Amino acid sequence: MGTDRPSCSGRSACRRASGGIRVAERVQKLLATAGHGSRREIEQWIRAGRVTLAGRVVQLGERAELGADLRLDGQPLPTAPLGEHAVLIYHKPAGEVTTRRDPAGRPTVFGWRMRSQGRARPWSGRRTG
Repeated sequence: MGTDRPSCSGRSACRRASGGIRVAERVQKLLATAGHGSRREIEQWIRAGRVTLAGRVVQLGERAELGADLRLDGQPLPTAPLGEHAVLIYHKPAGEVTTRRDPAGRPTVFGWRMRSQGRARPWSGRRTG
């Protein structure tokens, strides 16, 4: 109806700020979106007590907002998102493998073509039909 309040579950993680609404995210999601690693990898850092928020050790499930003072082993972790996403469709030739590193030294889909496009967040799958 006529409400401008977002739907926030549980404790209200939503805050009004300068005319907009900012939503606090779980720290692992915030850092993964910023490109610091996978959520599972970041969860391991949190469990090990390596991540701090404003000088205090973060607990798993804790929330933070963009711009929060998050650090890993004392080093700052910027929380700005990676930016615009682009989809690159690539026809994999025979002989290339779909892996980041191949111990056998075979060429991979992440060779020079993907590196020239900047950081790639892979999704691969078979498209039939």
